[in-house]
Amino acid sequence: MAGVDGQEPTLLDAVRAAKLPIGQSCRGEGVCRSCAVDIEIGLASLPQPSALEARFGFTGARRLACQVALPAAREQVRLHHPAWGRPAASSVDSTSPASPGPGGPADDRLEP
Repeated sequence: MAGVDGQEPTLLDAVRAAKLPIGQSCRGEGVCRSCAVDIEIGLASLPQPSALEARFGFTGARRLACQVALPAAREQVRLHHPAWGRPAASSVDSTSPASPGPGGPADDRLEP
């Protein structure tokens, strides 16, 4: 998968390739912050936050998909974004079932 303008592919490129809905009004420049995703699995395999992410406080498991280069092919990363239909697994109340996403009960998380 190639990134935009020949740059290294990002998590945002993977989300777009999977045709999942995600905000991107700044076209991947990082200033709109609408592509913020929660990294559920694989945070350690991702590069350190960019200066722009640090400026806006995206330094933990919440990152800007447009600023994060894809990890090596052998590394797995699982993301979550609110537009994908249900809350992240860590924020689901264990006493109530998670509501299915727009496509039904299938897992709507991206694992590039």
